[in-house]
Amino acid sequence: MDTLASLSALGDVLYVQKKYTEAEATYCDIWVRRSIALGDNHPDTLSSLHILGKSLDDQEKCTEAECIFHDAWEARNRVLGNKHADTLNSLYELGDAFYHQEKYTQAEAAYRDVWVRRCQALGTKHAETLACLGRLGDVLFNQVMLPEAELVYRDVWDLHKKKPSGNIMKILFDFSIGYVKVFATKKSMLKPKPYTGTLGRSL
Repeated sequence: MDTLASLSALGDVLYVQKKYTEAEATYCDIWVRRSIALGDNHPDTLSSLHILGKSLDDQEKCTEAECIFHDAWEARNRVLGNKHADTLNSLYELGDAFYHQEKYTQAEAAYRDVWVRRCQALGTKHAETLACLGRLGDVLFNQVMLPEAELVYRDVWDLHKKKPSGNIMKILFDFSIGYVKVFATKKSMLKPKPYTGTLGRSL
């Protein structure tokens, strides 16, 4: 097990340096070895599978990452339960994999599920709960569901104002960007478009 721990540490070092291709190979090796030594459903094996998915996602191998995160989420759901933090992390990352492929309907469903369960487990003001709510706002915005996105961004803003701490400023900044996008899109939708003549010139 010491060998696997060292190999895992190597993968982490490569990942932090953004050497994702090498990290992917290392994490894949760890996952295979842990599957053999510990079994497919052991928490350490599933952790290796999850981080393998992250290394794929960071290389924009979104289809492969989606499959990995789906497998990790299903296994963690079965072994740890649907409210466990690790299970919710895999589901959140699965939502991101959907999002990066513009599968917004599936991403929305994943983010909503994670947000509801994090509200129950961590509370509505927890940073991870609010980060998920902000992500839900993004996916609503990308589906041009502007009234819903606006409500979500307002909720993120209001909840963060009540408890500013930790990485709150970053999430507040993300919220501000999201809210500006909603406002700008609304404005552009209301702005009359100039008439374009046959020569393509605006009159």
